[in-house]
Amino acid sequence: MKQLLSLAFALGFLTLTCACNQITEATRTPSAHVDRTQIPASEVAVRTATQPRSTVVQVSPISTPPIGTTDGRIAFVDEHDDIVVINPDGSGRKTLSHTTWGEHSPRWSPDGCQIAFVSKRDGNPEVYVMNADGTDQKRLTANPGKDLYTQWSPDGQTIAFLSDREGKWKVYLMASDGSSQRRLTAGDSEELWPTWSPNGKKVAFAARQDNSNAWEIQVVNADGSNKRVLTDNWLDVEDLTWSPDGRWIAFTADVGNNVYRLKIISSDGASIREIRTDSWVDMHPSWSPKPGKIAFISMFHEKDGQHLIVADIESMAWTDLTDDIHAWGFSWSPDGERLAYTRGAQGGIWIINSNGSGQPVFLVDGRDPQWSP
Repeated sequence: MKQLLSLAFALGFLTLTCACNQITEATRTPSAHVDRTQIPASEVAVRTATQPRSTVVQVSPISTPPIGTTDGRIAFVDEHDDIVVINPDGSGRKTLSHTTWGEHSPRWSPDGCQIAFVSKRDGNPEVYVMNADGTDQKRLTANPGKDLYTQWSPDGQTIAFLSDREGKWKVYLMASDGSSQRRLTAGDSEELWPTWSPNGKKVAFAARQDNSNAWEIQVVNADGSNKRVLTDNWLDVEDLTWSPDGRWIAFTADVGNNVYRLKIISSDGASIREIRTDSWVDMHPSWSPKPGKIAFISMFHEKDGQHLIVADIESMAWTDLTDDIHAWGFSWSPDGERLAYTRGAQGGIWIINSNGSGQPVFLVDGRDPQWSP
């Protein structure tokens, strides 16, 4: 497991330590809150990526925000570890959860009506769900183990998640109301990183047999039947995510010496590609709603910062959107035109055009932004 994974998951949802043997919640120092009540209403406050986070630049009044704001809402974790939603133009902020234990990993249902999240409010990490306005908060899991890493099925009826309730990490499924919880597979292997096929009929995940250092990618039907191994014998496999068109599964793999590269494998296992061949660590791939594009975090060398990259999987051309500013925790807009991302060790959410044009726009203090469908 890559040594810097805790930085990438930093303080948002999940930290997986060295050998995949343990998963713990990450902690962080709350980011400094910026008081924007002193900014005149006739002016727009913008922070650009080339300036320190403490700098606020006043620009001329404009009739529309510099980056589109009409699509969706953004859920995120604020400096108090509460889950908050906000419009992409900064309006309509609403705190949805208020607990002393803190919440993390907000994940929208496919219809945008609910948000799944992880909380320790009842003693240990469990999966919860609430309406998009914060009402009707329900605990879905209840056991002494840890339950986290929620993944909605495309139809919103089922949630895949990880649990160590039986001693090792396994993929579980449950109905969106928490009923019918079951292990996906009957095997004894350790399992991580579940991802749904776009039609909801299959689940892919990384698996490792007991006493083995070799990881493989497996695909099974949603009922656990018809297991297939797509690729095997990797030192480590992480961050699986199925493309919206169903053709590819993206993942990061240890290719030796703790060098992690982003790869894509066809859903039948017949073809595999490496997106970049010159990076040190690639992590957390996320497919664009537009076909053929994928975003990910990359470190070019051991002492480098974390860049937010968008790549074309056919031409292999890529664009560095953030130019070494320690980017992490990002999400695509529904139209694929923008990305919301966390910047810096102290957090702070920015929005940037996915083609690299224009300047990033500061949105709000916080981390782990998740754009609604």
